[in-house]
Amino acid sequence: MSVFHKQICDAFEKCSGSLSPMEENKELIYLPMLFNGDGQKRAAVLCVLREENDEIFALMTIRSNQLLRHPGEPCFPGGMEDKMDKSIEETALREAEEEVNLNRNEVQIVTTFPPCVSGFAEILQCFLVVCTLSVTLDQLNLKPNNEVEHIYWIPLKFFLSTGPHHWQENLPFRDLHITCNFFRYPVPNYKQIVIWGLTAKLCMLTAYFVYSQAPSFPFTHFIINSLNTESSKIVLSPLRLVSSFETISGNKTNSKL
Repeated sequence: MSVFHKQICDAFEKCSGSLSPMEENKELIYLPMLFNGDGQKRAAVLCVLREENDEIFALMTIRSNQLLRHPGEPCFPGGMEDKMDKSIEETALREAEEEVNLNRNEVQIVTTFPPCVSGFAEILQCFLVVCTLSVTLDQLNLKPNNEVEHIYWIPLKFFLSTGPHHWQENLPFRDLHITCNFFRYPVPNYKQIVIWGLTAKLCMLTAYFVYSQAPSFPFTHFIINSLNTESSKIVLSPLRLVSSFETISGNKTNSKL
């Protein structure tokens, strides 16, 4: 285990109780779950972390403009679960290998977040698998496939501060209005992009755990509390970030955190 990997594991362990259900409306949202054959749709994305000059970076991609879904948008490597995948972690690793040529032996998994909700036209479970780079940057041979237009690294602390690069908007989501965070970032050797939606939320959540620091703006994240397959409903719970100096309720996001 590398020093950096242990540092990240310790950071997640330290903050393991710092996501707690909001006191009001603990079972606030019931959304219809769309099924795909044998069961609910699931997806996983891989957040690869590395350290450089005392700063922590995450690997991200720009989706190809030729794709039908979310063309040209920034995201983590990842995709839909395959029936042959042995675990949701396997899904994230397989998709990253296909999309950016990241070998699964080049990373070490830290943890997997509880599923969150993704999708506007359809609802699916999305898992974030966090890992660290186990090789040096010059040992990587990252190459985009036809689903990826560009590969880049972004500093995680970018998602904890507000300023000209950050703004919030209230957007409709089913029968709700949710606060959505937008981050404008100039990708080196590419162009300026806007990171928003679930990708921005997952970046903020990861940065919070890594740095033990809540964003300097209001932030609420929803995880899936339960799935009711008989009624095809998905129950979401809002979570709030608890600063390290506040009293921790003791509720943990899952056994791995």
